[in-house]
Amino acid sequence: MSRILRVLLAGALLLLTSPVVARAQLPRGRVSGTLVLTRLDTEVVPLGGQATNESFTGLAYGFEGALPLWKLELGLRYINGSLDNGDGNVDLDFVEGEVFLGLRPLPWVVLKAGPHARSFKTVAGVERWLFWEIRARAEAGLLSPRLGTYFEFWGALVGDVNFGRSFGSGRGAEAGLTYELGSVPLWGRLGYRVDRGTVGGGSRFDSVQEVLIGIGYGWR
Repeated sequence: MSRILRVLLAGALLLLTSPVVARAQLPRGRVSGTLVLTRLDTEVVPLGGQATNESFTGLAYGFEGALPLWKLELGLRYINGSLDNGDGNVDLDFVEGEVFLGLRPLPWVVLKAGPHARSFKTVAGVERWLFWEIRARAEAGLLSPRLGTYFEFWGALVGDVNFGRSFGSGRGAEAGLTYELGSVPLWGRLGYRVDRGTVGGGSRFDSVQEVLIGIGYGWR
C-alpha cells in the first residue's frame, strides 16, 4: 500500500473515531469507482537555460467516498495509474489522494478544506506535491431530477514539494454530469478536471488533466 494511501486512511480513521463523530448518528454515505484518463504536462525552466516541455498520458483507477454528518461531510479520493510519454521511453507511476472535511451551508453548496497529495515515481526517484486547499462545490439539477451537474473550484493556501525550489502555487477546477437511476441508489458520472501546480520562482509548472468516468452507490 502506498504511503499516500496509508496517510489518507489514517486521517479518515482519526476523524471517524473522534468523540464528536462517534456521538453522531452516522447516515449512509456514498462511494464510487472511477476510471481516469490522465494527461500530465510538465514545463521545466532551468536557471539561465531554455524551457523544456514533456507530456505523459495514461489510465488510472481509483475510488471516491463521502460520509455526510449533519451539515458536515467527510470526503476521500484516491487514484493510481501509469503514464508514459508516448514513445515508451519514460514511464511514471502516478498516485493522487485527497481527504477533505466539508460544510454544507445549503443543500446544493459544499465548502471544503484539507490536504491533496500527488506523486510521480520514475527510475530517478519519487517527486511529491502536497497542497493544503480550500474548495467550493455547487450542484444543480438539469432537465430532470435524475440528471444533474456540478462545478468545483479550489486553490492551495500553502504547499510543499520534495524537489527543486520551494512550493509556488496550486489551483484547479472540475465540472461534470451525474445521472441517478432513481429506484436504487446507483448513479453514473462523467467529468473533466484540471489541476495546476507551480514551483517557486517559476522553475517548473505541472498541469494535470483528467477525464473521469465513474459508477457510484449511495444517495447523493
